[in-house]
Amino acid sequence: MYLCTRFDFGCKMEPITQYKHYVEIADVDASLHLRLPDLLNYMLHASAQGEDELGTGVEFMRKAYGAGWVLERFAVQIDRLPLYHDTLVIQTWPTTVAHNMVFRAYELSIEHAGGLQPIGQATGIWTIIDLQTRGIAALPFADSYLWMNHTSDRTVSLARLRHPTAIERVTHCLTHKIHYTDLDLNNHCNSAKYLQFMLNACDVLTGVAPIQIDLRYAHELGPEDTITVEAEATDRQVCYILKTADGQLSCTAVMKA
Repeated sequence: MYLCTRFDFGCKMEPITQYKHYVEIADVDASLHLRLPDLLNYMLHASAQGEDELGTGVEFMRKAYGAGWVLERFAVQIDRLPLYHDTLVIQTWPTTVAHNMVFRAYELSIEHAGGLQPIGQATGIWTIIDLQTRGIAALPFADSYLWMNHTSDRTVSLARLRHPTAIERVTHCLTHKIHYTDLDLNNHCNSAKYLQFMLNACDVLTGVAPIQIDLRYAHELGPEDTITVEAEATDRQVCYILKTADGQLSCTAVMKA
């Protein structure tokens, strides 16, 4: 269930989308907390709805340019995860537009006592691919101009975590073949699935809060790809590297308590 609205601060229309999700039983783990990959998925939903509201959503990009949105990097700081029966509220807006990238900010809250209780923040970098060539596509000038005039002065700042170039001491490992249920509308692996694969390999920090997660996407995964996740866990941090069967780096992540 979701509800999306726009906010008007004074006479300026801010491009802020509000997305609400009631946390249902299918969303939670054994501790009754919202699973991290599901949280990321709901932030992806909010992003897509925000672009729809700006007139630059999935259908527009497909029909006008044969292009699609993909996530390049995502960082999130969670002070506490929503619980079963909570109403999660995600506010998101674009902050910067480059020739082929849009930077988005996110504020996470739950409805509490008639107001909003903040529980975290996030930042994301979105880029555009040509759906035929699968290569990065530059934004047409007219749309760049449109997006430049639909950014907000509100910002979210999160420290970037240092990503591993290799796992020196593998403490956990998982192999997975990409299947139909892993794919999204761009016919490649859904961005939240990468986090799911990583947590399936090593979930030692999933019940800890506050926690920070920093994901960096390097190469898209398609149907029939086989991936290996290697993880190195310490007391307060887990580093992940996800590679394809031929050794190509697909994603790295750091989870820090």
